[in-house]
Amino acid sequence: MDYFIDTSFLMPLFKLETEIPNLKEELGTILSSGKVKFYFSPVSIIEIKWQLIKAGRSNVSEQKTLELAFSKALDSIKRESKKYEKISYIDSQINDISYQLMSLGHKDYFDAIIGATAIRDALTLISLDEDLKKVMKIFLSKSLLYKDIEILNWSEFKYKFNDAA
Repeated sequence: MDYFIDTSFLMPLFKLETEIPNLKEELGTILSSGKVKFYFSPVSIIEIKWQLIKAGRSNVSEQKTLELAFSKALDSIKRESKKYEKISYIDSQINDISYQLMSLGHKDYFDAIIGATAIRDALTLISLDEDLKKVMKIFLSKSLLYKDIEILNWSEFKYKFNDAA
């Protein structure tokens, strides 16, 4: 099963906390099943790097730890190519869709690119962003060019995954 994930689901690899307790362990269990492949946008890596830079500004020793974790996580993602795969965001369709998502009221450019990529590639998106989900549904309801896709939060994804197992 192939799923497109937003930045939140890469954060545990980079030692960043999310609002989902035990996410790193749950992801590990799901990925070790061999039944799932997660696709992601490189903008998620940029967004994570920005979060690390902001976190390290107040604590230089913490910055060094975060930088080491960042490098290790990048290497891990490259090694785990059967579990994670990046999708380029350098594409005019992604640009056009992300512009339309922002025109419909979504404020976060990174998330708009992530949503646009999922739409273009017709991949189920796993996201915590309810605002993005609403705007994507509006866009898809008006679109004749793009297939409707599922947009799941983490609980919905886990239920679907466990149901299929």
